[in-house]
Amino acid sequence: MGFFFSLVKAEDKIAILPGKIALHGPMAECRVLVERARDGLWVGEVAEGVEFSSSDEKVVKVEGDAARPVGNGRARITARAGDRSASAEVEVTAMDEPFQWSFRSHVQSVLTKAGCNSGACHGAAAGKNGFKLSLRGYDAEGDFYTLTRQARGRRIVPSDPGRSLLLLKPTGAVPHKGGLRFEPGSKEYRVVSEWIAAGTPPPRPEDPRLERLEILPPRARLKPGMKQQLLVLARFSDGRVEEVTRWVKYTATNSSVAQVDDGAIPPRSPQG
Repeated sequence: MGFFFSLVKAEDKIAILPGKIALHGPMAECRVLVERARDGLWVGEVAEGVEFSSSDEKVVKVEGDAARPVGNGRARITARAGDRSASAEVEVTAMDEPFQWSFRSHVQSVLTKAGCNSGACHGAAAGKNGFKLSLRGYDAEGDFYTLTRQARGRRIVPSDPGRSLLLLKPTGAVPHKGGLRFEPGSKEYRVVSEWIAAGTPPPRPEDPRLERLEILPPRARLKPGMKQQLLVLARFSDGRVEEVTRWVKYTATNSSVAQVDDGAIPPRSPQG
């Protein structure tokens, strides 16, 4: 019991962030944070000794520190640390609807996080080695044409996605001056390969558009040397919310006060 009190002080409360979770479709997931709150302020993450449970595992399961959908419905997930507990509401929808990765929202996010469309790579004004993408993916339609039509379409192999240059180069299977950008079997690889296997569906005018990003916790008071994992939610024009922490890039306005890196959430073991 003393171990838990070293993590959660007697005057602290804990909460799950986000407090309400919407999971849309079978590929959705949402990482969660367990945060300490004191006097109305977030004062640090509870990163160890946390146990999660679901009120209905036919609706949602918690694997490690990620809520994953099982079936349509509503449930609550609960986190326990020592003698403290906190809950969050979860709604799961669209589990029975067809799913496709979106070029605009998902494939472009992979390319941006991997740096493929950065100014130092194929997003440069002249591109790199005859391959040019829009800087940070601002032109989804143009990038789609470049990837699927230019160079005789050799960057994409719909009949065998794994042979596509779009996967062979960033995984290091063939020489690539940009080096290793993501691993085979990673979520990045899965997004791109499954998008290719689905026939490379193009960006459409009616695609939901990203309206804003939300960082959780929105404000934290930390002591020097403390670390705080961040969650990022994307809110789209159709009302859908996705947890997109994996795809974002961060900057700090004052690095003498706080520094930030682009690392995704480190996985927590299912046992906590």
